[in-house]
Amino acid sequence: MNQKSYARNNIPPYAERTGTPQWRAQKARTRKIPQRRGKRQRGVTLIEAIIFLSLLSVVLGIVLNKASIAFTSNRAAQSTDAAQLIAAGVKSAYQLRNSYTGLTTATAINNGLVPDYMVNGSVLTNVWGGSVVIAAATSPSNGFTIVFQGVPPEDCAKFVNAVSSGFEEVSIKNTKVKAFGAQGGADPTQVGTGCSQSGMPDITLFGI
Repeated sequence: MNQKSYARNNIPPYAERTGTPQWRAQKARTRKIPQRRGKRQRGVTLIEAIIFLSLLSVVLGIVLNKASIAFTSNRAAQSTDAAQLIAAGVKSAYQLRNSYTGLTTATAINNGLVPDYMVNGSVLTNVWGGSVVIAAATSPSNGFTIVFQGVPPEDCAKFVNAVSSGFEEVSIKNTKVKAFGAQGGADPTQVGTGCSQSGMPDITLFGI
């Protein structure tokens, strides 16, 4: 559109239009629009980040819980295997003798009757950091005991239920969870009672 056309349509020339207050106001409003959009975009990003972190925390909680359960089961299974290996070693070493007289933790270590990973100098250490004590016993019959000390309450029942069927008598502190001569595993009711005691209970396994 030429100058004559502007004049004919009562439209001021470009130089005049750009200098008017109306033009400057329109220009300022146009410049502000991207800023408003930018703020709205930042707000949406923040909300998305909060939602993402919330979902992430839920997922991590589930994963950690499953990992904790698996770790607990693994410790109980490892301790069950250790108890069975010790019992088998002791029975094999004393099968030609009439009693287990003289059996001690040191004797078991010196004769290689225990898993190597449990040996810590002159003592045996279980997966929970407590001691494992082996000794001859005469009650309730001629046999031997394996005592797992410092078993955490969260692992107590899993360990006892898994290991009890391989021994003649099992006790948690002063609670007898499998009576001598009983068949099968430990009594679940007594296991619950024994494992709910305060502190880190000792578990005594009696074999013959």
